[in-house]
Amino acid sequence: AFRVLALPRVGRPGPVRNAGAQAAHGPFLLFCDPDDYLAPDFLRLTHAALTEPCGQGETHDITSPGPLPGPHIACVDYIEESPAGSRVVRVPDFHPDLLRTQNLFHTTSLMRREVWLASRGFRAETAYEDWDFWVQAALAGFGVVRVAQPLLHYVFHDANYSHAARADDGRAKARIVRDNPAFFESEVRAWARALLRGEPWAVPFTRGVIPRAADIRALRELFVARMGAARAGEIFSRAGL
Repeated sequence: AFRVLALPRVGRPGPVRNAGAQAAHGPFLLFCDPDDYLAPDFLRLTHAALTEPCGQGETHDITSPGPLPGPHIACVDYIEESPAGSRVVRVPDFHPDLLRTQNLFHTTSLMRREVWLASRGFRAETAYEDWDFWVQAALAGFGVVRVAQPLLHYVFHDANYSHAARADDGRAKARIVRDNPAFFESEVRAWARALLRGEPWAVPFTRGVIPRAADIRALRELFVARMGAARAGEIFSRAGL
């Protein structure tokens, strides 16, 4: 059965996904972007990984303690297709700590409905809606299983949302930290607050990468050397460092 939801255009996938998840009643959810497509075995293998993980030789079960018996999310390797050509992307075995620096996991991952119900959905506060959603899932303790086969074709081009989101990279990353404070170290939280306030020392770092506490400390040392201890100390005091 299919049901079409008439939604206002907002230019972001999050509100569309939220509306679809709210309207759905099944025990599993899958969010697909319109220009990506699944391999024929995607649903069969990801569903089996969530319901029969011991019987799937091609999977690596890397669950973490969660509110329900896991695993709860099945991610896959994927084929990235771009104007420069195509390549197979092998996602790493999942660990929540990976999400503290970057997002390596595709949104098109089969999940139990409970993962979405335990979240605040895809939030509009950050352009990296997918990354923020996975951080919410990790905070809730949901387990992830990886199906080590390229079962998704991800089409990357200049017009899609993920490309446009990179233009707001620094602030988008800082908002993830601000909205999930329990997931990040205190120095990283201070960096996020300072970046959102426009503090001159709080640079965005590498695109798609959230700095670690050690990176913030190194940045502070450089800033002190440039500005002097007294002036830098005043600035860092405002940031809570």
